[in-house]
Amino acid sequence: MKVKILTLFMIAFTVNLYAEAVYSGSSAAVNSDSSFNALRNPALMSRQQTENLSFAYLYSYLINSKIDTDFRFAGIPVELDAELSEDYNGAIILSDVEHSGRSSWGFGLSKTGDGQIVLSSMDIESPSFSSAEDTTYIGTTLMLSYSYKLNNTESFGLQIETAVSSESKDTEKKDGTNEKDLQVDEKKVTSGLTLGYYILENNYEFGIMFKSGRYGFDSQQYELDVNGIGSEKKISNYYMNDEGPGVMFGLGIKPERGYLLCLEAGYLIPYSHEEKSCNEDTLAETTGNINLKYAYVLRGGLNYNYSRYINIGFGGSYTKSKSDTSDEDRIKNGSTDYSIYQITSGIDVKLSKDYTLIFGLVYNRILLDMEKEESVNSFEIGITEDIIDVMAGVSCNY
Repeated sequence: MKVKILTLFMIAFTVNLYAEAVYSGSSAAVNSDSSFNALRNPALMSRQQTENLSFAYLYSYLINSKIDTDFRFAGIPVELDAELSEDYNGAIILSDVEHSGRSSWGFGLSKTGDGQIVLSSMDIESPSFSSAEDTTYIGTTLMLSYSYKLNNTESFGLQIETAVSSESKDTEKKDGTNEKDLQVDEKKVTSGLTLGYYILENNYEFGIMFKSGRYGFDSQQYELDVNGIGSEKKISNYYMNDEGPGVMFGLGIKPERGYLLCLEAGYLIPYSHEEKSCNEDTLAETTGNINLKYAYVLRGGLNYNYSRYINIGFGGSYTKSKSDTSDEDRIKNGSTDYSIYQITSGIDVKLSKDYTLIFGLVYNRILLDMEKEESVNSFEIGITEDIIDVMAGVSCNY
């Protein structure tokens, strides 16, 4: 039996937590007051009054995970018990913004859609089968940004985003008298472009981001041991497109002094891309297709300057995506339905004119429904995860 849980593009518009961006529901296109603008709409950097260096640590805690399975082998139902756990999931976030005349330059580091450093495991048990999978994921996203101030109200920006990751999976299986150990190492580098625009008029602000999608290379190394007999297989660097183009619109409204209401909507354009892998039992190389049907995000929130020293905010978002998979002959053999609910809150405390402490707390509920049809078996998996993100950092103006 082959069971592979696919983490599909935790949509780039939704999962990034950037300090004051948790105010106003994790806004990315508007609200230039954030100290992490090198990671958001690049046009926002022109609206900052000073140069800024900000650092934060983010820890994600999996408080609950539930897996429902429906597996059939040759049409016969098989009972499965599955458990998913995380030992560690943390990330370092960095943003630096410099000014030179009408131009602003930004450098940032953040996590990828799958995290930055993640140690996780998944165990599956049935009357005649068991599988234990340990995963180590290390990845980061580098952002280089440029912004130009057109006038006192308008600016535009350009951002190059490069994601680098390394993932290692060690899976031990027992099936009757057979014992298998599979080691898979995957390395990936992808890059994309974002164009941003921002305008501020009296008590209104508007921002838009156009994303090109991400393109790059992927390589995989497989080592399989079956009852003491070993074999190896390598998939050399091949071109891939792991994220499609998209657009994000944001609107900010100041209903009265001290308040900022932000509303945003993002949409990823449907697209298809190939992914290569090896059969976990034979190491035969296969090529599959992932076809994105739709993906969108809606979010909003309220930011409030409680005093000259304290800024607080809260918000929420909803993300939805659906895709299907097909084999080399374009015959559909699976589907994935993804939903993310998010509630955000944050506060910053100004210690002085130039130093600010930043704190954030986010609750996430992730729902994943996946179906897969193979030659002699089929399965359906439903995963529900409840995750708490805790963040603390410091921002310095200079």
